[in-house]
Amino acid sequence: MRLKFRGGGNGESLDIGFAETLDAVGPAEREEDWALSLLRSLQKAPKEIVDRMDGELLKAVLREAAKSEGDAGAIARLALSLLERCGR
Repeated sequence: MRLKFRGGGNGESLDIGFAETLDAVGPAEREEDWALSLLRSLQKAPKEIVDRMDGELLKAVLREAAKSEGDAGAIARLALSLLERCGR
């Protein structure tokens, strides 16, 4: 899975690659893990849809997914950490 984050006014973007599918890291641990379900859905969405997503929306979903236990939560925390380090 590849998530693309668009940068500021200079048109930069950041691609982050994960496992081939989020299903590879296991099912959602809690019923409230709607954020993981949304990320799984976005994985299957057409590239045009994901490219047009607002970066703040994706960060909010990642912050919620980071609350999850297990590998999926760890991946979300890693993605957020990478975004912060890149100044996004």
